[in-house]
Amino acid sequence: MAKEAVQLGVFDVIDKQDLSPALLEQSIKCSQRHKQTELFLDGDTTVKNEQCN
Repeated sequence: MAKEAVQLGVFDVIDKQDLSPALLEQSIKCSQRHKQTELFLDGDTTVKNEQCN
């Protein structure tokens, strides 16, 4: 399933057993950062510079 998700463009796969509020928050922040990077590379210079930890 994870391989199929990656082929569809999913960037992070979290197993339900491993899911925690902290891990979910980190995943969301990293997804946002990834999207910001995509926008920046496409020429959108209004993107905020935040780090994914």
